[in-house]
Amino acid sequence: MKLVIDRVEEAFGGRPFGAVGPYEKVVGRAFADVDPAHPLNAGIVNLGRTSRNPAGRVEYWYDFYLLKPIDLRKGSRRIFYDVLNRGNKLALNNLNDAPRVNEPIGAGDAGNGFLLRQGYSLLWSGWQG
Repeated sequence: MKLVIDRVEEAFGGRPFGAVGPYEKVVGRAFADVDPAHPLNAGIVNLGRTSRNPAGRVEYWYDFYLLKPIDLRKGSRRIFYDVLNRGNKLALNNLNDAPRVNEPIGAGDAGNGFLLRQGYSLLWSGWQG
């Protein structure tokens, strides 16, 4: 339904990653709705008991956090979606040998830069902080 960008910031202290160059982080919220009567939504606990919009759908929102090349033309045009584990972003730690941080700021937070040199955009989303 709607995408709200709360902030766009330099990532990793402006550190460039080979031909891909520097990255930026985009943080925000995505708003959507779901049909509580659809059979595929039957497993969502108490979905049928919550308020609905005029179209009869249940509205919700979730946070997203995106790391992407500043110049998308230099990226791989691929998104690496890292499923949160109890609110923790793990891809940089597991694949880049980076320290385990949820708010990468400095150059060292990118670790060896493997995924970033490959031009991947990294995406996290969910209700976990």
